[in-house]
Formats: sequence, structure tokens, C-alpha cells
Amino acid sequence: MGPQIYRHACNVVQADIHLLDGDITAAHTILLNCLAKQLGNKWPETELQCLERLSEITVPSQWPVIYLAYSLKLKSKLHIHKAVKDIGCAFLLENDEATAHSLLTVALEGFTWMDVHKSRAECLFHLGKISNSHMDFQKAVELWTMARPLFERSSQLKSVAKIDECLMTARKNLAQASEFTGDGHREGASIG
Repeated sequence: MGPQIYRHACNVVQADIHLLDGDITAAHTILLNCLAKQLGNKWPETELQCLERLSEITVPSQWPVIYLAYSLKLKSKLHIHKAVKDIGCAFLLENDEATAHSLLTVALEGFTWMDVHKSRAECLFHLGKISNSHMDFQKAVELWTMARPLFERSSQLKSVAKIDECLMTARKNLAQASEFTGDGHREGASIG
């Protein structure tokens, strides 16, 4: 490996720092430049890292699909499932909850098989949002309760706080719903 691989790795780390600081524009620019210089070289892992981050920060866009195609080309199961998760999130943003549910479920199964805590937690979080939007508060609580320790194990403290807020709201909604139905479920609340 030559110094070029280290330069690209440093660019990815620099983009990560910008993302942590909330400067998505700077991170986006660095990742695009890094990817343009890296494509076709002999270090596909750096290309995957750039595509992974672009897929996460520019949803909805074409990047999750490009990330999936490149991951399939390299036969990287981890990255294939991350791209499927990102595409599911894009469908969720477009309010296509049925497609999002299917894609997030497929990604969750892969992450569970690979034992990838953070990505499993992200899928569970989004699936919980879908259940919550369909007023299936019990399912939302179950999913978010499963996600919480996975976020903790992967040191995602902001996500733990977000889950705690969601759980508190969903439990209140569940208590109110149970007053009406006696069991906390509403008819037609599940996703097919």
C-alpha cells in the first residue's frame, strides 16, 4: 500500500469529523472528491467507505442505489445490507412505509445474522417509527425496547436518548389507546 491509500483514509476520517460537527456540506464535498480520486483504484474498501457515508447523508438520492450496486459487485454482505437499510430509509422519507418496512426487515435479518449492533438498532428504530405511525404502539415499544441496548452497546448515546423519548411517548399513547380498546391495540394497526 502506498501513501495514496492513507491520504484517502485521512479524507474519510476528516469527513467523519465534519459529520460529527454537523457540517454535512463539508463532509459531502470531501467524500465526493475522495471518491472521484479513488474510483477504479485497487483499494475498494475506501470506495465503499465513501459510498456508505454519501448514502447515509444524502438520503433520498441516488447514492444508496450506487452503494448497493458497488457492494453487490464486491460481494460485501455487510455493505449490501447497509445499502438496503439506506434505501429503506429513503422509502420511509418518501412515505412509502410498506416498501420501507420490507427493506428494513431484510436488512435487520442480515445484521442480526452478522451481529452488527448499531445497524440492527437503526433498523429496529425505523421499524418502530413505522409501527408507531400505524398506531401499533405495542409493536413500536417492543421494537424500540430491543433497539435501546443495541445502541448502548455501540456507544450511540444520542440515539439512546432519542429512543427513550420515543418509548416515553409510545407508552403514553399505548396507555391512552388501552383505555379505548382494553388491550392497547387498535384495529388495522399492523403492516402486512
